[in-house]
Amino acid sequence: MKYFYEDAPEYVVVAVGSLLGVALTKGEPFPVGKVDFLNLYPLTFKEFLKTANEKLYNYVEELSEISALPQFITNRLSELYQQYLVIGGMPAVINSFLENKSMEKVKKSNRRYLMLMF
Repeated sequence: MKYFYEDAPEYVVVAVGSLLGVALTKGEPFPVGKVDFLNLYPLTFKEFLKTANEKLYNYVEELSEISALPQFITNRLSELYQQYLVIGGMPAVINSFLENKSMEKVKKSNRRYLMLMF
């Protein structure tokens, strides 16, 4: 990892590892070397909407007063929100769905992420 930081900074490298050494160490353990912490979060529905239907996203963003939306708008927003809830907020899974429109691929991608987490 040190090589990439010092001799190949044009590469972005993300690494994870076991916390076993941290758990077994007494005192204040801290990784050796250059460390940057980055908190990553899933996409929000607003971000999903912008990716899935930019025209609808722009329409909603430009609303300036509180009033009832046309039924076809609320129907489409509801449909996209339900998709978002089923798909989840992981960017790669969302991209897979938007490219393929396949819930089977969504299931496989989500399963892969769950296996990586545990």
